[in-house]
Amino acid sequence: TAQDFEKFTKILVNINKEFDLNLNILANFESVIEGVQFCPVEAETPCGPSDATTPVFTLPHFVHEGNLDFANQITLTKNQVCWEIDEADFEAKLIEFKPKLTILGGSSYPRLINFARLTKIAHRHGSLILADVAHINGLIASGLHFSPFQSGELANFGADFVTMTTHKTLRGPRGAMIFMKKEWEKTINKTIFPGTSGGPHFNKIAAIGQSCLEILGEDFYPDGVSFDDYSQNVLETCKALENSLAKNGLEIISPTQNHLCLIKLPDNSDSLEIQQKLEKIGIICNRNVLPFDKKSAWRPSGLRLGTAALTSRGLTIEMAEKIGKIIADVIFEAETEENLKKEVENLVKSLNWWY
Repeated sequence: TAQDFEKFTKILVNINKEFDLNLNILANFESVIEGVQFCPVEAETPCGPSDATTPVFTLPHFVHEGNLDFANQITLTKNQVCWEIDEADFEAKLIEFKPKLTILGGSSYPRLINFARLTKIAHRHGSLILADVAHINGLIASGLHFSPFQSGELANFGADFVTMTTHKTLRGPRGAMIFMKKEWEKTINKTIFPGTSGGPHFNKIAAIGQSCLEILGEDFYPDGVSFDDYSQNVLETCKALENSLAKNGLEIISPTQNHLCLIKLPDNSDSLEIQQKLEKIGIICNRNVLPFDKKSAWRPSGLRLGTAALTSRGLTIEMAEKIGKIIADVIFEAETEENLKKEVENLVKSLNWWY
């Protein structure tokens, strides 16, 4: 409607002209972002923001996930209960490699990342920080995860650049955004257009505006649940899923503190085959490399599971527990494919379908 269009226009004008963060897109982040001047809304590709930033600096730098030749990765250490970022190793690599840019982020890391603490260490050793919060930005917006943005006395502990997609826990359309401190605006803009971006997709940009309205509480998802409550529900359903998987015989790599959980499959299993078996009964998941995995990246030792999308459709704790049992039954071949498929179909029928 004309009113909706006016809402979107106001938000986008504020983002691209004034960028008054206290009133607009990131007002619900932990604090108002000081020194951030510009936020390009990139609707075409989620890779654009990170790709736009890294060519500005000389490698090596640290990246999340994968075994990339140009990356010097941070070591994960295992304490009594989980694998977590080794801050001592992080600092040691900063001293050894002297990167100009350090990238902090992860796509299969179930623990919290203390961005301020790691940024403080990096800045002490002369490295800028790019925080990639693609997976966790919705949790950050709800105050359920550490923020890479800092202000006031803590401004120096804030990331220099923040990149994010808009379609994961932020619950928007497929797209991405990049934030930078004001001194980097011109440098980054040169690499965005005409470097990595073409013409804007206004339908996607408008949809990002709608997701911003929901985050701010100025509009609601069709179920009427506030964004903060939705984010809290995501954490609870994910924990329920993880607990059910553990109860039914699967090893948890690190107890989840966010929207995803990571499990280790039995040593004699084939993760690709298990993923395909789950797809046959209607459960979509993602085989995943584990810390110091001895198997190949094509057939790794783990599975990654998350609850952000299903929670939007009304997933309850009881349903999440049932899904955990179904997944375990597939892995341990404890039930027939036909029966498990019926269970999944019954679950799906009980979920909402808003669009």
